[in-house]
Amino acid sequence: TKLGQPVVPLPGELVNLIEQAQEGNTITLP
Repeated sequence: TKLGQPVVPLPGELVNLIEQAQEGNTITLP
């Protein structure tokens, strides 16, 4: 984790967006 940041569970949709970002895909929000 980053310094001073608490560990917070993320909603499934946000997790999916993060995974796509890590894969290098372009994320577009409605």
